[in-house]
Amino acid sequence: MPAPNVRRALFWDSDFNRIDWGKYKKAVIHRVLERGKQEEKHEISRFIIYLMISCRILHCLRNDLYLYIN
Repeated sequence: MPAPNVRRALFWDSDFNRIDWGKYKKAVIHRVLERGKQEEKHEISRFIIYLMISCRILHCLRNDLYLYIN
């Protein structure tokens, strides 16, 4: 999963390259909304939409595959 375009300094307590953005999405969103600049808040909104669309597409693909197999 691609990382949102935010400053690495926001995640000073973590290895930025090893953050699992999908697994820790709530913590990432909270950190950016709490400490990020306005541009980063817009970026995290884009990131949330990306996650929602990705999950929805995967859900639809799984359902279609299930219907096709059965």
